[in-house]
Amino acid sequence: MNCPHCNSPLPPEETPKFCPECGKPLSQGSPSPIPVPPPASPAPQAAPFGPAVPGGTAAGTAEAQALLKEMESMSVMQIICLVLMFIPAISLVGYVLLLVILFMSLSLTRRVKEFFDRKGHPAYSALVAGIRGKCVFLLWYSLLAALVSAVAIVVAVMAAGLFSNSAGGMANIATIGIGLVLLLFILATLYAVYAQIFCFVKLYTVKGALSQMASGAQVPVYTGSGAGLILGILALVILLAVLVLGGIMAAIALPAYAKYSARAKFTEVMTAVAPVKQQVELCIFDVGAADAGTYCATGRRPDKAQGQRGWDLSRSPRDYASRYVDSITVFPGGVIEAKAIDAPGLKGSTYIVVPKIGQHGEVVNWEVSTQSTCLINDLC
Repeated sequence: MNCPHCNSPLPPEETPKFCPECGKPLSQGSPSPIPVPPPASPAPQAAPFGPAVPGGTAAGTAEAQALLKEMESMSVMQIICLVLMFIPAISLVGYVLLLVILFMSLSLTRRVKEFFDRKGHPAYSALVAGIRGKCVFLLWYSLLAALVSAVAIVVAVMAAGLFSNSAGGMANIATIGIGLVLLLFILATLYAVYAQIFCFVKLYTVKGALSQMASGAQVPVYTGSGAGLILGILALVILLAVLVLGGIMAAIALPAYAKYSARAKFTEVMTAVAPVKQQVELCIFDVGAADAGTYCATGRRPDKAQGQRGWDLSRSPRDYASRYVDSITVFPGGVIEAKAIDAPGLKGSTYIVVPKIGQHGEVVNWEVSTQSTCLINDLC
């Protein structure tokens, strides 16, 4: 009971006539004492993403703790995987660990989705289903990338052997095919990067919900607000980085590819000289080195029976023309000059070879003349 004047508490064991605090008399007819109101309970706070949903029973709390522990372990493995993939010497270990993580994620995401379905959280269940779909794609993509890389290495080795002495249509078709495969590989890589960003952002939302349920607290309703913007910004940054790196690689690779293509085309010019060398060698061996200046030259026909003697140099220079060969001329003494067509990269370069005569009048070696313009253009 309190004093009707100052509302201070009165001693309960006796009935005083005066208030011990204010000193006013407590006579009959005075106002009735004011009861003390009970303390008001704090109002419940609203959840940050919507109406709160109960976390579940004790069994559900224990299951959420187990799932959360597995997800934390996988997060540590992901960090180790990223670190290993950026170390060139052991980057292959990082890719193998990525495959292990993806295989583990298939079982873990399935159990997490079933857990959210049982606890009545359809939004989180749909979120985990999206993460699982991205993990399935990354798994197949990683396996396909490994297979394509292995096939590309085998094809490159075989192409280097098959087309080393030819620059024909098959080599161009193989180059175009490899270019298309690389383009598809780059597009798939861009989507794989987006999928990794998606899983990285969404995974923290799922872990937050499991953490709430593991502690027995209320779980906020997931609305997905803000996640799309984060994904868009991160995907844009990654795309810009890939475009910059692609531009740098193109600036380095395109000139190198143009030089490789020109050298491959000029190989046809050098290959076309081989049968002419054989004719010159037979001519010099037949007529001798002293008469080679008279008989062993293109267009000279003083010996009408030269074709019957095993060699024939009566063809004109333009008779040797082909796709990349403009002409082949044999000068007195057996010097051969092969000229390429005037095309980009080839620039009409010449390939001049000089025979070296042995003691018995035979050709023992062929030397490339320093006057060959293919040396200046870095084609031979």
